[in-house]
Amino acid sequence: MSNFFNHKLVTAMIFGQKLVLDCSFEAEMTGRECAAVAEQLQKLFGINRAHEEPFDLHFCSINRGSKVIQNLQRRIPTIFDANFPTNLHEDTYLEHFPRKSLVYLTPDSPNELRSYDPDDIYILGALSDVAKYEPYTYEKAERQKIRTAKLDLSDLELNRGGRLSSLEIHQVVAVLLDLKSKVDVKEAIRRNVKALKKYEATEIDINRPSLKHFRDSRLQCELWGAYTMLENLKKQRMKKTIFTHKKHLLDIEDK
Repeated sequence: MSNFFNHKLVTAMIFGQKLVLDCSFEAEMTGRECAAVAEQLQKLFGINRAHEEPFDLHFCSINRGSKVIQNLQRRIPTIFDANFPTNLHEDTYLEHFPRKSLVYLTPDSPNELRSYDPDDIYILGALSDVAKYEPYTYEKAERQKIRTAKLDLSDLELNRGGRLSSLEIHQVVAVLLDLKSKVDVKEAIRRNVKALKKYEATEIDINRPSLKHFRDSRLQCELWGAYTMLENLKKQRMKKTIFTHKKHLLDIEDK
């Protein structure tokens, strides 16, 4: 099963659409936020890996000694192996892709993403700044003269600070994967975000391809859990039987 998913990623590295993760924001985050980003990147990798047509992922501006990357390596120990199906770059995305093809997805962009272009290379900032919100990704894109766009999250509930809730990195990737499958932008957001006001959580489509791997994995875990529970019960029953038998033999000897 693992080889099957990895084969899809290798195919994506040759023929698939590129997706960039900008890992240059560690200085703007706390240790807890770095750990949160690493968790989101792990989820992102799993969601992408399970999709029928995964992205060719490019992690750019990485630093092996950074908290984010060290935390991510603890979660995915083989990530730096030579045959691991992803791209890790210490330099920036501008060294690998033409500027005219890049689109930075940032919540501060004035441009709403109304349609999905398979010829564009989308960039996501590996950033979590819940405590102190700053438009880091938008400002960086503006400095580099890169096009920007944002997902329309007007249906999202406001958070405690009165600001529109933002999506986590893996949620944005799940939306983009649905857009690749010709799903409408609003529909893709509805499918992947539980906090939408206008839709109940029960309406989220659990049968879409991006959730299939996790649905199957959960079933396997539940089956394995049931099996181990039965095996433990058998062992406990066997121990009880042996103990009862030994006690019976001792009672006979005493008599």
